[in-house]
Formats: sequence, C-alpha cells, structure tokens
Amino acid sequence: MRIAIITAELSGINLLDKILGISVVVFFDGNQKVLGNLGLYKNKIINSSQMDNKNLFNFISNLSIDLIISFRSLRILSDYIISFLPYGAFNVHFGPLPHYAGVNAQCWAIFNGEKKHGVTLHRIDEGIDTGDIVYIESFDLSPNETGLSITSKCVRIGKNLVIKLVENIKNGIALPRHSQDKSLRHYFSKDAPNDCLIDWYWTAIKIDRLVRAANFYPFQSPWNTAKTIIKNKVYLIFNVGIIDGFLKPGELVYKSNGEIYIGSKKGIIQILDYKILIE
Repeated sequence: MRIAIITAELSGINLLDKILGISVVVFFDGNQKVLGNLGLYKNKIINSSQMDNKNLFNFISNLSIDLIISFRSLRILSDYIISFLPYGAFNVHFGPLPHYAGVNAQCWAIFNGEKKHGVTLHRIDEGIDTGDIVYIESFDLSPNETGLSITSKCVRIGKNLVIKLVENIKNGIALPRHSQDKSLRHYFSKDAPNDCLIDWYWTAIKIDRLVRAANFYPFQSPWNTAKTIIKNKVYLIFNVGIIDGFLKPGELVYKSNGEIYIGSKKGIIQILDYKILIE
C-alpha cells in the first residue's frame, strides 16, 4: 500500500513519523519556508503548492498511490482523483460532523461556548466535509480553552485516527461508514466573527470567548488576534478577565497600577495581556 498525505502544515508532515512500515509521500500545499528545515524528510515531500488537480493526479498515478489522507489542507480533490484510488480518500476534520463543518471549526466551538468538541475522520466525496464518517472522537473543553490549545488537541487526536485508519486497512478490517444527517449540518466560514474586532455591546462572556478562540500565541492565528481600538491605537488582546460590576459598553477605566477595565453589555472586562499594534 502506498499512501499520499496532502497537507499545508508541519503537523501533516509529522505524520511521516507515525505511519511506519508503509510507503508514504507528502504533497505539501503550504508555505515553502517550512520545508527548509526538514532534513531527511525532503525526499518524501513533494511541493504541490502550485499544482492544480490535473498535475496532482499525474503524480499520484505515476506513484501508484492507493490511499490519500488530507490532513490540514484546503485542497478540494477532483472526482477522478478519488475514483482512481483503490482505498479511497479521507479527510481529518477538526470538528464533529455534521454539526461543525467548514473552516476553523475548533475556533467556532470556543466562540459558541461548547463544552465538548471532536475530530472527525471521514471519506472525501464531491462536497465539503460531507462524506461518510469513519471515526469521531470527542473530548471535553476546559473553561480556559484557547485556539492554540484546542488545535493542539485536535492534531493529536487526528494523528491517532489516521494511524487507526491505516492499521485497519492494512489488516483487512472493514471500516465503519456512517452517512451524515444533512438536517444537522452547520457550515462555518473561515472568517472570524466581526473580523475579530471586539464589540463592547457584546456580553463579557462572549468577548472572552472571542479572545480565547483567536488566541494562538506565539503562532499566527487563522482568525487574527482579537483587537480593539483605544484612543486611536490598535490593541491586540490575548487574555481577559471577567469582573462583576457595571460600566457602560466601551467605557474605559485606567488604574494607576496600569490595569485596564472596559465595560460591556453585561459585566466588565479586564485586559490582562495585550500588545499595542500601532503607536
């Protein structure tokens, strides 16, 4: 069996360490600067960032690929690629399907105040996150969950699901196959709520969720970091606290010790960690 992993992130490349005893090649759609420090991996990685699906298919057919696993990739595979593969194509989705389809589902889960989240491994079909479900693994979200922490959990679980998939196929074990209930489907866009600009007419709880969902520090956030404008300066907000009390929405209080408090629709936000973007 020959496997191709399609990914745009280092976490997908790292699957080369997890899938052992099988021929694996990585098609990398991401920032090519990542490839500069991969050393021994280089002969197993193909730069596919400029490939259309026709060129990708030529590589896949020439390499006699049997199975494709999409891991952290936005590439939409053409039908003729999927039908060519003896074992099909599968995607690792960082959300429980069908409830959390789309992009950055894990961030939306925090923003929506979910108590649980999940990772889905599903077959790829002609739609986006619509294929039959093979595995779902759920996990609890902590009250202080951030975009980075939930994504790290999804990566770990997703890798384990990939290993489970490959081992079961290799051992001839039939894969589960559950069609999705379209009536339960909710598709989330890649864009952050309100472009990640804090709306002080939201409740303090909702503001806290936005800040945490967008916090991938020290890495780049797919939503960009939550922000607000104070006296013509853009503040990137990484962490806040919620305090009972009343200030008008947007009302600002500076303390002599440097603490910053801002009113919301319900509750007061204390800015705990921030960076001034524009002086």
